[in-house]
This record gives sequence, C-alpha cells and structure tokens, in this order.
Amino acid sequence: VLNWEAAYARGYRIELSANGTDWTTIHSTTTGTGGVETLTVSGTGRYIRLLGTQRATPWGYSLHEFQVYSTTGGNNPGGDVLLSYGKAGS
Repeated sequence: VLNWEAAYARGYRIELSANGTDWTTIHSTTTGTGGVETLTVSGTGRYIRLLGTQRATPWGYSLHEFQVYSTTGGNNPGGDVLLSYGKAGS
C-alpha cells in the first residue's frame, strides 16, 4: 500500500533484493494515480525499495507511508503481517 501526499509519482518501480545489491523489479508503472494505491505483487527478498521515475507534479515525491504485507513464510503467525511494524495486519 502506497499512501502519497499531493506530490506523487506518476512513474515508479518497486524492487526486491536478497542482498541489498542485486535488485529485481516486481512492479512498474507510468500511470500512478496518487492518493492511496493498493498493489498486489509477489516476490521474495529481504529488502524492498521504491524508485520514482516520473513526477506527477513539479515538487518531487512525497510518500506518507509504504506498507508491505506478507501472507507466507518466516515467523508469520497466520494471516497478513504488516512487516514494517511486525504486527498482525487488519
């Protein structure tokens, strides 16, 4: 889930990495809408990053929140887990 401020990215990539060096794109768009964008992606990695490739406004990028959920693997107690907080999702 991406929660953008008024200065959002029209184009961006979301990438995963196991080692922080080699990255794999799991989502790419040139039609970002701003506001709250809920994406369904899949992949495995230890690190995640968002790379802005095209601004929608002249003011750069402003992202309030970047939420990452997992439904399998690791210490998952069952159900969604908000990985940034280590708490069960709701």
